[in-house]
Amino acid sequence: GHRWAAIARNNSENLWQGVIVMIVANMAVYRGTFPTFNVNEKDNAGMYTFLTVLIYIFILCRFGHNACYKFGINGPVPFRSIFYVIGNLAVWAAAVLTLVACSQFMMDPSVTTVNA
Repeated sequence: GHRWAAIARNNSENLWQGVIVMIVANMAVYRGTFPTFNVNEKDNAGMYTFLTVLIYIFILCRFGHNACYKFGINGPVPFRSIFYVIGNLAVWAAAVLTLVACSQFMMDPSVTTVNA
C-alpha cells in the first residue's frame, strides 16, 4: 500500500514532464515525414536513432526507478537515485535534440518535404 502510493505520487510529479519532452522531441525530429515517416537524404538519420535510444533509456530508467522504489532498493549503492538521474539526463538530451532539430528546420525549411 504505502510504497505504491509513494510511487504513484512520484510518477505524477516526475513522469509527465519527461513524456511531454519526448513527445515534443519526436515531433521535432520526425517533422514533415508524417504519416509515412520516410527519411529523406537531407534528414540526419542519426537523430532518429539517438532519439529512439533516449526514449528507451528514459522508459527503462523509469521502470528501474519504480522497481527500486517498490522493493526499497537504495543502498548501499543508490540505484533508485541513479535510475532517476540517468532518466532525467535522457530527458535533457531529448530537449537539446529538439532544439537541434528545430534549428535545422530554421536553416533549411526544405528538410520537411515529404517523400510520398
